[in-house]
Amino acid sequence: MDLLFRYNKLIIFFFLIATGFSVYFASHLKFEHQLERFFPSHDEDIHFLTEFKNEVEADDNFLLIAIEHEKSVFNKTFLKKVDSLTGYCKDLPYIIEAFSITNLYDFIKTPFGFVRIPLIHVDDETKYHDDSIKILRDPRWTGRFISTDSKILIIALKTQDYFVQDEAWELDRELNAVLTIFPEDDTHIVGKINTQTVFIRMIEDELKTHVTLSIALVILILAIVFQSWRGVIIPLISVIVGMVIFFGILGALNQPLDLMSSLYPTLMLIVGMSDVIHIMIKYIEENESGKTRKEAMRITIREIGLATLFTSLTTAIGFMALITSVIHPIWRFGLTAALGVIVAYVVVILFTTSLLVNFNANQLKSAKLKFGSWNRIFAYITRSTRYYPGRIMLIFACLFIICLYGISTVSTNTYLLSDIPKDHKLRKDFVFVDEKLSGARPYEMAILAQEEYRINDLEVLIESEKVEMFLSDSMGIHNLFSPTTIYKSINKASEGGGWNKYVLPLSQTTLDSYDQFLKESPQSVLKTVMNEEKTMGRISGRMQDLGSDKVSEINRRIDYWIRTNIDSTIAKFRITGTALVIDANHKYVTRGLFSGLSLAFLIIAILMGIIFKNYKMILISLVPNIFPLLVCGTIMGLAGIELKASTAIIFTISFGIAVDDTIHFLSRFRLLQLKGFSTHESVRITLEETGKAIIITTIILSIGFLTLLFSDFYGTFYIGLLTSATLLSALFADLFLAPVLLMWVFKENGTMPIENDVNLKDLPEEEH
Repeated sequence: MDLLFRYNKLIIFFFLIATGFSVYFASHLKFEHQLERFFPSHDEDIHFLTEFKNEVEADDNFLLIAIEHEKSVFNKTFLKKVDSLTGYCKDLPYIIEAFSITNLYDFIKTPFGFVRIPLIHVDDETKYHDDSIKILRDPRWTGRFISTDSKILIIALKTQDYFVQDEAWELDRELNAVLTIFPEDDTHIVGKINTQTVFIRMIEDELKTHVTLSIALVILILAIVFQSWRGVIIPLISVIVGMVIFFGILGALNQPLDLMSSLYPTLMLIVGMSDVIHIMIKYIEENESGKTRKEAMRITIREIGLATLFTSLTTAIGFMALITSVIHPIWRFGLTAALGVIVAYVVVILFTTSLLVNFNANQLKSAKLKFGSWNRIFAYITRSTRYYPGRIMLIFACLFIICLYGISTVSTNTYLLSDIPKDHKLRKDFVFVDEKLSGARPYEMAILAQEEYRINDLEVLIESEKVEMFLSDSMGIHNLFSPTTIYKSINKASEGGGWNKYVLPLSQTTLDSYDQFLKESPQSVLKTVMNEEKTMGRISGRMQDLGSDKVSEINRRIDYWIRTNIDSTIAKFRITGTALVIDANHKYVTRGLFSGLSLAFLIIAILMGIIFKNYKMILISLVPNIFPLLVCGTIMGLAGIELKASTAIIFTISFGIAVDDTIHFLSRFRLLQLKGFSTHESVRITLEETGKAIIITTIILSIGFLTLLFSDFYGTFYIGLLTSATLLSALFADLFLAPVLLMWVFKENGTMPIENDVNLKDLPEEEH
């Protein structure tokens, strides 16, 4: 303790130097958003999908550009512009191929071999009528490259498989530049790389917004609480120093910022500010009672500093419980947030106290501000908990029952872009393609040839065609593309081009001759539907984004139909793809939520046992903090907020933070009991001394999380809303439920009746 006073100026100087270095490292932070990182790390479907993509060319490396025309796309001026745009896109960096009806061909066999016929003769308007009839009746093009009402054309861009972020930015800039030949409202882009780029741009904007709002919030609340410029500047400098050092550490460790990183500024602010408020209020009270600045700080660190250490540990434990998640960004967020909590504590206990000890209480708050005016509130709470404990328990029992019902209504039915606002262009483009074309949700199925069979064997193709007909006719999955598509197209071309010839050939000999043609022609299309050994193939299509629950039901029906209608000795079929894995995340999120919370409960219970050395205190510390979690689940259920990766972390965040105030409350109560105060008197004094800090910090925490309501991500928005509601309900439980439980568990020992208006600050130092 003496070192703090002796090297006061040196400690302040050290932290300012550390802040300077941190600014440098923080400036090198980079942003990333890779969808694959949100996939479970040890999932069988993930391993199969990875193997499948290694065998068969990836099918999710496409950007779709939907271009709308108010009348019909079969307009020469419009088609010429689309043709030019297709050519421009093909020359863009990281684009391998570009397709639209203006550069696609059909084939027909002549005595001189196969001849390419353009789908649309762009320069010859006299052929538009016949061309349009052929295109619109052909399922290979309708819904994939043109809408059924002929008002929308699609340009499909095949991209490279993997992007570093600089490459993604470059492609985004170049693509937006060439798209200016069409009005912005007429163009709609859907694709993984586009989603990734938009997300990163939003993350950058969110981080700036939350830092600005958080700092403004701190200034406002501190001005209201302390009404002194020093009372504002010292805590503000403390949380900014903590935040900068935290981001500097991330930069030094070369840790990128992702979608969940927008929470860091708010977390650093509220965790650091909670510690600062508890320290400042205790220091001011001790100094006002006649203690010197050093004596006041010594008592503050001894009594509040230790409790703050425990609260920081429990908050860190709450975040670290997320390491049980198999989803990489979630467990990384948990570890990083836990680091932030420890950084905030170290800054407050060393840097903030070093600043505070240089000022008297009257310099830190307005002389007109009297914290004693709060005592009327706590007197009411004390009377209520002493004389009406039955009513309070009844109220909480009723709320528990309501919460149990509310939690039972929580839904896990999620949509692919449900985190994006409905008025955002990315979401509107997705919905446009989803509703106007054949759906924006990709659907993928693997074909696994059995034993001596190969994908290009007629028996395998016949089984595959059965599956495709069921998917299209009964399951609402369209734009199917598979090995049968290729062989049926060749058969159609070989038999004169008639639509009735778009069928599989009748013999293996004919199929083998088609394979000879494919060997002599470009192989790129074949690589997208089967591997080189022809043991594994792909059926790909699109469907509407009906929600994960509905899609799961569809997949169960498909699996059942395949088991009962397909000869598994010839070929097996397995649903796969990125969308399937995204849906699978939800079961892992739910499982990880309960395992993470269970781990947090266990560790914190052990910690409570070590701190209080009384098993009864373990019960009292946990019960008031279960109630807020039930409230959180109830709000989610009744408001229709889905349980998914972006919202499941609310529970662990809320528990880790909410338990802090309970520890402060119980620590002070236990200290008073050890000094010989009665249970009722201990509760009263605890409410008066600790209650002020608890209320103030809860208000700051709640309003701090409410700044997340300005987020463009629904997941972040809900974290702000639900965590604020959870913390307020935790405050309600700490002020009413915890005192009732304390008086029920610890029977009155008869000392110091409640009418005696004794306060610790009135006692001599040796008794204090």
